[in-house]
Amino acid sequence: MSVRIKNGIGFSTRSGALFIDMGSAAQTPARNTTNVPVDDTEKGYPWAKWGDNNQLPCEMFRDIETCGILNSIIDGKARFAINNGILPALVHYEKNGQMVVDDIIMASEIQDFLDDNNHFFHCYAWMKDQCGFGNGVARFMLNGARNQIASFQRDDVTEMRYQKQDAGGRINNIYLSAHWDKVRSPNDNRIITIPLLNWNNPLKDLVERVNATNKVEFAMTFKYPGWGKKYYSTPLWYAAYNWVKIAQGVPEMKAAMFENNFRPKYIVIISDKFWERVFLGEGEKNWNDYTDAQISDKKNKVYDDIDEHLAGNKNVYKTIFVDGYFTPDGKLVPEIEVKPIDDPTKQGELLPDSAAANSEIAFATLFNPAIIGANMPSGPYTNSQGGSNVRESTLIQVIIHELERQNVRRIFNVIKRFNGWDKKYVLNEKQKLEFIIPATIPTTLDTGSNVKPMVTGAAPAQEPASAS
Repeated sequence: MSVRIKNGIGFSTRSGALFIDMGSAAQTPARNTTNVPVDDTEKGYPWAKWGDNNQLPCEMFRDIETCGILNSIIDGKARFAINNGILPALVHYEKNGQMVVDDIIMASEIQDFLDDNNHFFHCYAWMKDQCGFGNGVARFMLNGARNQIASFQRDDVTEMRYQKQDAGGRINNIYLSAHWDKVRSPNDNRIITIPLLNWNNPLKDLVERVNATNKVEFAMTFKYPGWGKKYYSTPLWYAAYNWVKIAQGVPEMKAAMFENNFRPKYIVIISDKFWERVFLGEGEKNWNDYTDAQISDKKNKVYDDIDEHLAGNKNVYKTIFVDGYFTPDGKLVPEIEVKPIDDPTKQGELLPDSAAANSEIAFATLFNPAIIGANMPSGPYTNSQGGSNVRESTLIQVIIHELERQNVRRIFNVIKRFNGWDKKYVLNEKQKLEFIIPATIPTTLDTGSNVKPMVTGAAPAQEPASAS
């Protein structure tokens, strides 16, 4: 094949043509993101597949790690969510519902427990799991007497699969494996089975299971609420999946052009209407009737035919005849458009598309690129001028991640109540032990400092509750 295609964007060193497939999003059937087993042909498997082939999270992390803007946004969102990390504190609530921090608990029983379990790393990873995959998993390990949670850890969410629901709609276990691409049997010793605590009341379930079994490890999971998701939820960025492919494809194509010292002479734009005529004009076929290999082969044949017609001295001054269609307002739209390029080194072809992809990904993930100092490189829709924009965007970003923080706090609420800390360290009935998450946010210089500390969802005890 003379034309190299990646995510609907390709080039040919033979004719000097750039190929842009406007219908690339339709070249394969949409992925199954309902995360429900597609059929009952795998009744021997007790786990619910994550995606059609049970490899969706692996495909996700490959997309994340090969898309610069998406990778940095997910990492940045996790940092904004965890801020300075978890701290145990005595708090009370004002009449307006505002939480006020009275004191930080420095008891070695709690502080050593957090430090010994590397709590900041696990909390940061849980935040990243939620932003990247829409799901998270924690594991509790009991002491020898089984009356205290002795340790906890974050497990890699891409290695987790839910057991299928029982007749009552309950999920009793999760399975952990780093080899889902190789596992073919529920008896495979590369799978670890962990009892899963009830989502609605994990503490009550933990107490009941400790009394009824001899288990010493239990899992707790969390996810984004959504629709039609019996098992796994979908991360925000997945709504911009096609933009992610553009953000990946443009730099790859540019790098290949640079490596081959390639100067494009034409831009060939192929509309989705053309592919519909090619693929859907044969009887009752639809996209699902084609395999990925069949689609690729058929498209490659078209690319090569056009490329061969454009290349070589014998083809100079020849004409390419293509079909088109009229829009309702009478405008003729060609199905294939060939544009000559006079000076490709100055036009920066496709860079605006890449910038638009960056912006669309940022919009989908609720992230303001101004935070990381991105002006035009982040996309044509951004206006990141001025420090005030960065300060306000930073504060809003901290606030946005309260959902992720609440999920992580639930883990520590189970620990504090099972271990009895909620009663041991509370001084009066108006106070309670909370695991708070402090943050440092930028301020204007006229405040006397360029940063100030804050506690997410709380007001300082010395100030009115409305101060935050």
